[in-house]
Order: sequence, then structure tokens, then C-alpha cells
Amino acid sequence: MALLFDDNDDRYLQWLTQNPGGLVVNCRRTPSSEYMVLHTATCPHISKIRRNQRAGGFTEKSYVKLCGTSEDDLRKAIREFDAQDFSKVCRCMATKNRF
Repeated sequence: MALLFDDNDDRYLQWLTQNPGGLVVNCRRTPSSEYMVLHTATCPHISKIRRNQRAGGFTEKSYVKLCGTSEDDLRKAIREFDAQDFSKVCRCMATKNRF
């Protein structure tokens, strides 16, 4: 099962802490097949606040997150947004030997 985190960075960051082996699809607030990027839950791109990042930058501004524990669950979830597959796989996935 995939969970959508929209407008709640605290819940999203809590999910990451509770699911370090999980997966995250970063997508725009209005999801489209052109931008569905797959990350691991521990990837710094989607889990670490950067120096210039404003509060709420994970799910409360331009982006939302689809989170799950399997690639299959996330693929099913993104099909609801007319995406057939991830638009990109972050390099964090390659370092985990997942792809």
C-alpha cells in the first residue's frame, strides 16, 4: 500500500524514520507522468533539510511524496496519475543495488 503525504512534513519525516527500508516517489503537487522520481527513504535528496530549504519544503510547497515499502505498490499508485513507470530512478537506488 502506498501513502500520499501532502501538506504534512512532520508526518512524512516520521514515516521515513519508521521505514528506513522504504521507498519514496517525489512528484509535483499536481502529479504528472513526466516527474515521478523514485528514491530510497534514506536518500538525502528527499530526507535531509538543506541550508537554503524553507520549512515545509518536502510536502507543503511544490512537491508531495508517495511512500511505500515495495516498488510494486508504488507503481500501482502512480498509475492513478497516468504514469506507467517512474520517470527517473535516483542514483541512491543504484547504490542499494536495487536496479
